[in-house]
Amino acid sequence: MPYNRVVKDLNGLSKDEFLTKIEAVGFEVSLSTTINIEESDESATPENKAEFSMLLYNEWYTLKAKERIQSSDPVKGLDVSILQDNLLGPILGIEDPRTDHRIDFVGGIRGNKELVKRCSE
Repeated sequence: MPYNRVVKDLNGLSKDEFLTKIEAVGFEVSLSTTINIEESDESATPENKAEFSMLLYNEWYTLKAKERIQSSDPVKGLDVSILQDNLLGPILGIEDPRTDHRIDFVGGIRGNKELVKRCSE
């Protein structure tokens, strides 16, 4: 089951600045045209390692970690580590996701509709 993150702001960045920084650190970013925001079914859930779905301003994006930011280390190679070490920490300034008030979590059992609801709040 996914363990989704809900981030409350872009650390002072505009949408375009944020997307540019994500690409610069090592993610391929593409707008998903197959996911309907109103339905937001499980098609938004990534199927591959080092791949993430992101809902940003009512649009779903797919982020794929390029090989240069992936790791064979058993901990650094985890998706959670790739996300923290390359996006949440350096771009959004969330150094400790357990204590930072700008991030919250939504268990995968609640589904993507809950993510859309939380993002609209």
